[in-house]
Amino acid sequence: YFFGVGPIEELCKFLAVLAIYWHKAFDEPVDGIIYGSASAVGFATVENLLYITSGPDITTIFSVFIARFLLATVAHIFFACMWGYNLGKRRMGIKSSVVVGLITAMFLHGLYNFILSYSILSSSLLLPLMVVMFLMARGRLRHALILSPFRFKKDRLVRCPYCKEFSKFRNGFCIVCGRRYEVKGDLEARCPSCGRLLDMFKDVCSNPNCRQPLRKIVGLEEGVEENLLTKPAEGDANTGNCGDEQ
Repeated sequence: YFFGVGPIEELCKFLAVLAIYWHKAFDEPVDGIIYGSASAVGFATVENLLYITSGPDITTIFSVFIARFLLATVAHIFFACMWGYNLGKRRMGIKSSVVVGLITAMFLHGLYNFILSYSILSSSLLLPLMVVMFLMARGRLRHALILSPFRFKKDRLVRCPYCKEFSKFRNGFCIVCGRRYEVKGDLEARCPSCGRLLDMFKDVCSNPNCRQPLRKIVGLEEGVEENLLTKPAEGDANTGNCGDEQ
C-alpha cells in the first residue's frame, strides 16, 4: 500500500504535469494544483472505467461506479493537491520541496488504500481521512491564491506621523486625521494582508508566505512632489494668521 500502488500512481500523475512545467500558461502557484487536479481526474477516470468494466453483473458495476466516482476521484484530487501546491510554488521561484509534497501524497494514498482493504476500518476511518485531506487541500489552495502574482493589488498601510494611526496610503494624505505629510522612505508601512513591516517604496510584500502585490507610488521615484509636502492643519494655519494680524 505505502511502497507500491500509491507511489506509482502519484508518480504517473506527477510526470504528466511535469511535462508542461515550463509552459507559459504555468504562471502562478495555483496552476500546480489546477494541473495536478486535472491529471488526477484523468487518471481516476481511466482507473474507474477499468474497475467498472471488470464487474461480473450490473448490480456490482453500479455499486462500484457510485463508490469509485464519489470517493476515489475526489481522493485522487486531494492527493494531487499535496504535490501540486509545492510544484506551483517552485515554478514561481518560491522555496518549496516538491519531494515532500510527493511523499505526503504517497503516504495519504497508501493510507487510503490500506483503510479500503479492511471493511471493518472503512466505515470508521475513511470519512475522517477524507475530511483531513479536504482541509489540507483547502489550506494549500487558499495559500496558493494568496501567492498569485495576479492577485488584486492593495494599498499599503502607512502610519501617519501626526496622529500615529495606520491607514491606507493616499499619496501623503492621512484619512484618519486629515493632514498631509511628507512621503519619504522612513515612514512606517505595513502589508494590508499579513501586517509585515515594508519598505515604503516596494511594490510587493517581502513576506515569502504572503507576497501581496501593492499599488505603486506614482511620481515619487525622483523625489517628493510639491503637493505631497507637509501641510499644516487648519487650526495651525488660523493661529499663524492671528499672530500676523497682531
